[in-house]
Amino acid sequence: MFDIIVGTSSLSTNGKALAEGVMTKELEGTLADLAKVIHPHPTLSKTVMKTSHLPLGSSIHTLK
Repeated sequence: MFDIIVGTSSLSTNGKALAEGVMTKELEGTLADLAKVIHPHPTLSKTVMKTSHLPLGSSIHTLK
């Protein structure tokens, strides 16, 4: 499985969501690292955490 971050993009005026991906990439972090970061709720940056879980096959909202 590939979990390296090659780049980030954002279609919003909120630079915080973009900054999280850039910081993780600069620190040579992985998607798993980004998914572990605590994101405040409700904020746009929480979408970064949600989308980083998708390629890892996990979700923050699951039914058991």
